[in-house]
Parts: sequence; structure tokens; C-alpha cells
Amino acid sequence: MPTGMIEILQEGSGRIKEDGGNRSVYFHRNEIKNAKFDQLEVGQPVTSYTIKKDKKGRSNAINVNVGSNAPGSNEEIKDVIEKGGKSLVTAAHGLGKKLANQGLKANQIRRIYSAVKKMERDGFEENKLLLLKPKLAYASARKSEVMSLKYALTRAIDQVGNDPKKFKNFVDFFEAILAYHKAAGGQD
Repeated sequence: MPTGMIEILQEGSGRIKEDGGNRSVYFHRNEIKNAKFDQLEVGQPVTSYTIKKDKKGRSNAINVNVGSNAPGSNEEIKDVIEKGGKSLVTAAHGLGKKLANQGLKANQIRRIYSAVKKMERDGFEENKLLLLKPKLAYASARKSEVMSLKYALTRAIDQVGNDPKKFKNFVDFFEAILAYHKAAGGQD
């Protein structure tokens, strides 16, 4: 069964971008089997679906099952940012591998990473960190491969607040994601 992620959500329907491919497939809200349509988010993983042709020969996704958003629950992201360590490494490993499988190229997020490194050098400011959220939104709107990263980093930014120690864990998380992305075969 194919897998992918929610690429677009519209009133009553959406599109799934297949993992490892450029094709996206339409689905109707009634085809979501393990979640409520109104609670879906762009970038959320799709763990399985079946392709069925409609009367006009167009491919539609049916029996759609979704997973939790990468790299995990809000509680897991909270642990990544507050504690770092093992939870950070585990979450970064899963997300880095997922991003490589989705075809993300490192150059698609280089500007965002550069902005984070500049903040680290120049001194952490909460407002500058918050401004990464629209940059991530823009990057994911241009390239759907960025959506899972946007979703994880946006939630991580929300956890940092004005705490320099949490910001350090955020930087470590971002760097670990990129390292695991490269280790999983991700392109530059």
C-alpha cells in the first residue's frame, strides 16, 4: 500500500503527496478511516491508502489512514526542547530519515538553517526565532517536501519561548535532523 503525506486540505477534500514520488492523489473527507477530517493538518503522514479510478479515469485515494505528525506528539517535541539528549536524537533520526524518503534536498532549507546558525552566533532573540515560522511556511508552500520539517520545527519553536537553553536544544535538534537526513541518503 502506498504512503505519503497530506499535501493540501480544502473544504471536504485534500491531496496526498506520495512518498518518493511527484504524484499527488485526491481524497474525499469520507475516505479518512482513523481520524477526523477536521483535525488533519498539512504535512501529516499518511500511513496507507488504496488507489481507485473514478468514472472519468482519475486516481482517487480511498481507505486513507493517517499517522501522527512527525516527529511525534506535542509531548515528545516538548521533551526534545526541554531535555534534549536521547529524545532529541530519537526524534531527529526518525524525521531525518522521513525527509530523505520524501525527497527533501538540503538546499531547500539552507536559508532557514543559516538564519538559525546566525542567531546562535549573534545571541538568541525570541522574536528572531519566531520569524522563522513564516519562512518555514513559505518554504513548505513552495516545496511540499518541506512540510514535515515545517510542522516539527514550528512546534519546537513554540516550545522554546525565551529560554536560551531550550534554544540550544532547538539548534541541536535542527542539526541532528540534517545529519540524519544526509545519513539516510538525502541530497544536498
